[in-house]
Amino acid sequence: MPFDYWIDTKQKLIHVIGHGKLTDDNLASYVHNLKHDPKFDPLFNLFTDLTQVTELELSIENIERSAKNPILSPSSEIIIVAPSDITYGTSRSFMAFKSPSSSKVHIFRTVDEAKKYLSLD
Repeated sequence: MPFDYWIDTKQKLIHVIGHGKLTDDNLASYVHNLKHDPKFDPLFNLFTDLTQVTELELSIENIERSAKNPILSPSSEIIIVAPSDITYGTSRSFMAFKSPSSSKVHIFRTVDEAKKYLSLD
């Protein structure tokens, strides 16, 4: 599966790692699985690491749909690590489609920057 995730209930954080080729279908599958995970809490923050992504085949329509139909609470934060130009640009598109009243999105180029922002070691 191109998305792996685990939920840290102590830190109230959902960790996601994308790898390989990401498509609309595997994004939809990941979101479905996450929403139905018994540990899922929409109040948790989301840490998405895209450093292992090699290819993106996500439609702009699906990026917009994902941004405009959030699964997280407006008080949650979405932290994205997007080191390549393509993952960074796609993440910025997602951020641009988000409603100002929904979860805040923060995009970083390195895992260390993102972890520092979250005060994670």
